[in-house]
Amino acid sequence: MPESFLDFDAYIIDLDGVVTDTANLHARAWKRLFDGLLVNRELFNGNEPFRVGEDYALHVRGHRHEDAIRKFLASRHIVLPDGDPDDAEDALTVHGLARKKSAIFKTMIEERGINVFAGSSRFLDHLQSLGRPTALVTSSRNGALVLERAGLGHRFDVVVDGQVLERERLAPQPASEGFLFAAAWLGVEPAWTVVIEATAAGVTAARHGDFGCIVGVLRGNSRAALRAAGADLVVDDLAELL
Repeated sequence: MPESFLDFDAYIIDLDGVVTDTANLHARAWKRLFDGLLVNRELFNGNEPFRVGEDYALHVRGHRHEDAIRKFLASRHIVLPDGDPDDAEDALTVHGLARKKSAIFKTMIEERGINVFAGSSRFLDHLQSLGRPTALVTSSRNGALVLERAGLGHRFDVVVDGQVLERERLAPQPASEGFLFAAAWLGVEPAWTVVIEATAAGVTAARHGDFGCIVGVLRGNSRAALRAAGADLVVDDLAELL
């Protein structure tokens, strides 16, 4: 094993809450989606609105769109048909809602822009100066779009976002398939690779993949939960790793 954190062969990094301050933007997009449904009293029986703090952390964060939708609706005792992946965004199906959420998020990006954490930008600059290969792995279908709008597309050698996960039929977190796919794409061994994640599910996925070092990022997360999931280190900001 490397003696220093910066001596690993490669680094696999999460997006929302690690590189970009988009977790809150995602939460607001989910709230707009679900609250738009729950105002339909006839269909949804006046269920309470989406709670950005509790519901996002409990049912949504770290999950694929379809799984997040199923989990949240189940918490309100609502069942909708899955529908088809090609459903339009106005279809009252799980796939239709997933498509609508992506559309809402894209609109919010246009309205608000993307904020990149300064410490994360410094960390990526340093890895680039060392010649260390990097991969971005995120469950977000808009991962590549966010990187482009944030001016970060050139910073990563490999991008595995939600669209890649679906295309390659890779199991979602807490399965390790997305991370292992990225490592194979980079041509590195998991034991010599660092994973940096902002969710307990992501940390668990990295642990299942036997990665050499796992870092949890503490923005809005529980230190205890990240540690319990298997994080070797927990930091507030990536600049602490320099």
